[in-house]
Amino acid sequence: MSLDLAVDDVEIEVGTAIPVALIVNELLSNAFKHAFPGHRPGSITLRLQTLADGCYRLTVADDGVGMPAGVHFPGGPTMGLELVSVLADQIDGVVELTREPGTRFVLTFAAHP
Repeated sequence: MSLDLAVDDVEIEVGTAIPVALIVNELLSNAFKHAFPGHRPGSITLRLQTLADGCYRLTVADDGVGMPAGVHFPGGPTMGLELVSVLADQIDGVVELTREPGTRFVLTFAAHP
């Protein structure tokens, strides 16, 4: 498995940085734990981009087996996905989920809430 990192040089207030870091931790943990069963090869991508409007876009994606159809987001059955949703709300962020191929979460949030 490979990890592709592309992170812009950013300055984010601590009140925003902590929830974003917790979201990154949860999404990466899920990808490492569930995306590649049986040591299947694949890649995980983490990107943090500065947008023209002063916002940021965080993308955590993998090309693994994808989320099961029964797992809903937001409001999924797992505490981790619920945490992602709550933390995104805390920073007035918007999370989008794309399921195929693999799984892709995109969080868009303002630099200063």
